[in-house]
Amino acid sequence: MTLAAADNPFRTSRLEVLTYRAADAHTGLAQIVDGFRANAWHGCIVGPPGTGKSTLLRALTDGAEAEGASPWRAFVNRQTPLRLRRLHPAAGSTAWSVDGWCHLPPWERARLRRLARRRGASILGTAHLCGWGLPTRWRTRACPRLLHDLVRELDPGLAPAEVDAAWRATRGRPREALWHLYEHRARGA
Repeated sequence: MTLAAADNPFRTSRLEVLTYRAADAHTGLAQIVDGFRANAWHGCIVGPPGTGKSTLLRALTDGAEAEGASPWRAFVNRQTPLRLRRLHPAAGSTAWSVDGWCHLPPWERARLRRLARRRGASILGTAHLCGWGLPTRWRTRACPRLLHDLVRELDPGLAPAEVDAAWRATRGRPREALWHLYEHRARGA
């Protein structure tokens, strides 16, 4: 028996509302937000794919906005055509959120840093290996405990052994493990 996509506990609409959790159980989202706040909402979140960088970036940008910043949000990935990788921050925006900072060409990152200084704006970015000209303020990472926490929220009845199997099957990649569990549930397993 297969499960309808709308009933799958791992469907996209459920994943999108999860809050960021640090792999270090002793560090809460509020502490991370405080660290970025102390640095005028400027810096980079660095980590492997699927470890919560985009989720954390949304929380930070929302935090800056709640404190009076005017956000401008951009998303860039490897599939973004080069001609579209020249970004144009909205006039009057003061907190620039660039999900995929590492996918911008070096000259575009340099141009945006200069433009931000002139306009008095901060830049929040995400990258996989380093900050690419932005100070690295937080590093995301994956661990089995983190996946177990997320799965408990999405599907409390799922056996821990199934979560461990998804972790192993995806070589410790949380986003892919959640997709794996989606497929597992879709097949009615």
